[in-house]
This record gives sequence, C-alpha cells and structure tokens, in this order.
Amino acid sequence: MKGDARRTSPNPSFVRRGMRRRSLPLTKGELEGVMPKRGSTAGFTLIESVMVIVIISMMSALALQSLPIARSNQQLIADTEQIRALMLDAKERALNQVRPSTCLPGDDSASVDRAACSDVGIAFSGNKVIEFADTNLDNLYDASDYVIVTFDLTSAPGTGSTSSFLFKSEPPSTIMYANGIIMAPGDTGTIILNGYGSLSRTLIVRPYGTIDVQ
Repeated sequence: MKGDARRTSPNPSFVRRGMRRRSLPLTKGELEGVMPKRGSTAGFTLIESVMVIVIISMMSALALQSLPIARSNQQLIADTEQIRALMLDAKERALNQVRPSTCLPGDDSASVDRAACSDVGIAFSGNKVIEFADTNLDNLYDASDYVIVTFDLTSAPGTGSTSSFLFKSEPPSTIMYANGIIMAPGDTGTIILNGYGSLSRTLIVRPYGTIDVQ
C-alpha cells in the first residue's frame, strides 16, 4: 500500500524542468475578476458611434471641398511654368534669329525680309498661349503672323492681362515690346491667371522676359 502510494503521489523532483503544470479550473472569485460584470457593455455606445460617424462625415466634407482648390493651384503652377518656358524660348529664338522655314515665303531669300521672323513673342487668346513669329513687323500678334506653337492653358488670363509680348532682334541683344509698345527698363507687363473660385495668380513680366509671381 505504502509503495503504491509513493508511486502514484506527485513528486516535484520528477517534474521536468520547464514543464507547465496542468491548470486547475478557475474559482468563482477568479471568474468574476476575468469576466465582465453583469450589465456592462463591450464596444461603443450608440452616442459614441453617432459621434464617430459625424466626425468622419465632417472630415470627408472638408477634404472634398479642398480638393478642387488644391487641383486648381497645381494647374496655376503648371500654367505659370509653361508661360515662363515659352517666354524664354521666344527670347532665345529672337536672340539667335531662329526662323522656322515656313516663315519665309517664297524660295528666293533675296526677296524676303529675313529679319521678320527673328521677332518672336507670345500672345494670349482665350485660354490659349501662342508663340509666334512677327511676319508683318507690327510688334503685335495677328492672324497673318506665323504660329510656332500653341498651348492650352487650364486657367484663362483675366481682365488686365497684357495680351502680347514680343522680343525684337537687336544684336547682340533684344528689345521687348508689350502690346506693341516698347518696354523701358522700369516698365512691366501683367498676366492674371484665374483658377477655381477666387483663386488667382498674377505674373509680373519685366523687360528681357523675367517673370515675378505674386
């Protein structure tokens, strides 16, 4: 009997190191400490859920409202860089007297005023910006001038904008015209780009084609 009892009784010395003992059933007091008390609720209440929905709705409305403004601002930046690039290209063409071959009428170069197409500028017509060669030598853009390239703007120039800028070739430099009138060192031209709503951007064009953004 005693031998059998010794063999069946648990002996801590025979328990392997690191082996976990069998978990005993939890008592009533331990269960009360683990399980939520009767009447308590898990998760959000109705008021908390409604508040979360209201906050999410407000944030979504604000995001949707600011999206057109952000997109229009990006378009204004892109239009500004396009105008700046065309202004620089027109100046370089005039300075280097770069002439498109189709700008010179006829095959006999002796009968052609070869300075005509060296006067290059940009003009605005609706939502388009046009780089042109002044073939009729009036320092303005009209239908008879040769169009080098045309780009569509996402924001049309507004009231008060200068409609035409021209670089006249006067080696070794150029003379700049605004609306057909020569620009003195302190003169400026204006390009107003209108975007979404009241969003706008004003470009100040100075002699020699530099552009400041306001």
